[in-house]
Amino acid sequence: MPTGLEVTKHRAFITQAGPIPHRPEDGKVLALHRGSNPTEVASGASMLIDVERRPHGKLYALSQGQGTVWATAKPNTGRLVIVKRGGSLKPVVDRHGRELVLDRPTSMEFVGHTAYVVSVVGNVYKIANL
Repeated sequence: MPTGLEVTKHRAFITQAGPIPHRPEDGKVLALHRGSNPTEVASGASMLIDVERRPHGKLYALSQGQGTVWATAKPNTGRLVIVKRGGSLKPVVDRHGRELVLDRPTSMEFVGHTAYVVSVVGNVYKIANL
């Protein structure tokens, strides 16, 4: 199931949450080039729901969290992940090296080097210095 979209000058990126139950290996970031089939860019995070390109090219995806059999994420299991070369997704960490934990995020937007993430319960997370 396609869930998020980011459009650049020459391609579009799409996230896929994957089938229920949502497993990390089913969450994918795909690239679309005009006139060709989608290609997988990265995978490995549960319930990917958004993708955004930060200024200067880094690509980030948003994981709503660990899925349940009811197609919802468990509270406080969401992550913001960086798309790495080779197709992996690496969680964003704080200055102490701990993964940032988000409560069921639904969308994100970059303003400069800061990501703003909105959650299903109305929280707005500000993640600076990305």
